[in-house]
Amino acid sequence: MKRIVVSLIASSFLLASCIGNASLWGQYLTPTPVGWIPDTSTPQPEPVVTDTSAPVVVDTATLPPPSATPTSLLNPFVSQNVTVTESVEVPPTADGETILYYAQGGDWLPAVASRFGVSPNEITSPKILPENGFIDAGTLLIIPDRLDRTIEYTSAMQIIPDSELVFSATAADFDIEEYVRDAGGYLATYR
Repeated sequence: MKRIVVSLIASSFLLASCIGNASLWGQYLTPTPVGWIPDTSTPQPEPVVTDTSAPVVVDTATLPPPSATPTSLLNPFVSQNVTVTESVEVPPTADGETILYYAQGGDWLPAVASRFGVSPNEITSPKILPENGFIDAGTLLIIPDRLDRTIEYTSAMQIIPDSELVFSATAADFDIEEYVRDAGGYLATYR
């Protein structure tokens, strides 16, 4: 029985580490509006109650029937012009070569631009990006792909969240000094 429980826990950790989303709680999904179906029934006039003995029917104004043609949303993406003091020669990218990056806590536009090797005014987003200060966590950034493919990059995906190892219940009774003394080596004699 104990082996079954241990194997179930191990397999659940293994399956949880195979998830493709780096966020612990997942990404917020924007609700998609349900398609609109126009009302085809004709409005009926409502009777009005009066004190007279003869009934009087008042015609209510009818609205024109709604049209089934959709309205254009224009351009859903907002791009901002950021003033840059230095001029940099930007290599052209092929159409469609972009990186979809979700901002993390503490990201700001110049740092993200530097990380991906682009200028800040090339980064676009469906949201309005702040010129100064931090970008809201989870904001989608559309960045031109100019990463050097000869360099191996570390994936942003966390297999196990740091909070599960560093400040977890399993590390509560872990004594670092005792571990260093038992392991020997340079740190055991360092003062």
